[in-house]
Amino acid sequence: ATVEHARLALDRVRRLLFTPRRHAASYAEHREIFEAVRDGKPDLARAAMAGHIDSVMNELEAFSISNPDVFADRSGTTAVAGRTIRTASAAAGHPS
Repeated sequence: ATVEHARLALDRVRRLLFTPRRHAASYAEHREIFEAVRDGKPDLARAAMAGHIDSVMNELEAFSISNPDVFADRSGTTAVAGRTIRTASAAAGHPS
């Protein structure tokens, strides 16, 4: 169940952030990871993977700040970067 939940969450992020610019950036980041693994450079691969995850998380955070309703729970609030944000619909008295 945990693996399935993580896979579904990752699929959601992919759909939300799928733009030509993000696709090109992800391709370049994955290529960097692949080349480091292929060349037997685990420290470089680890750093490249961390950079890729940071890049995606930064974009997801920016997206969630711009679109809090997408991430709102039933109370109309969403957690973004450790903060709780009331969505516009919740503020208007209409929880999601």
